[in-house]
Amino acid sequence: MDFYPDEPLDESEPQRFVWEAVRAAFGSEEGVAYYRYPVFDPSGLRRHEADILIVLRRYGVFLIEVKGLSIRNIRGIQGHVWQTDSWYVPEEHPVQQADDQLFSLKDWLRVSPGLDISAQLHYAVALRSSRERSGKSRGGMSSRPRSASAPPTTSPPSPCARG
Repeated sequence: MDFYPDEPLDESEPQRFVWEAVRAAFGSEEGVAYYRYPVFDPSGLRRHEADILIVLRRYGVFLIEVKGLSIRNIRGIQGHVWQTDSWYVPEEHPVQQADDQLFSLKDWLRVSPGLDISAQLHYAVALRSSRERSGKSRGGMSSRPRSASAPPTTSPPSPCARG
């Protein structure tokens, strides 16, 4: 699998952890993974950013929204709204974020000539683990896959191009 960029360019520990887990889990698969992939709606007016976008020939497209909070920070969940405690905002909407990003990607694929939109599209939300070791948090994934942009900044070939 190809990874773009090879190493994350920012200091987000939760995103780095998930990126490394993706590299370890899917490194031998045929596909491509993008860190902080820009997703635009077809009009180009609305921009989202997938924390991690994975395109696997055998399994389809996976969009992962990474959150730095742990399960301990979640007081309750009402639909797409997560009420939080001891967190910098009182509510998070990660499922809605991932859903919006996925459907923007799907819409972009639909209007882009030469791209195959028959792939399965899925999303997941990854959270920091509530376990801590040596003062550092360990990452983990909590997911509820859901089946259902512009070119990346590093200019690799499009993984959805027909060939």
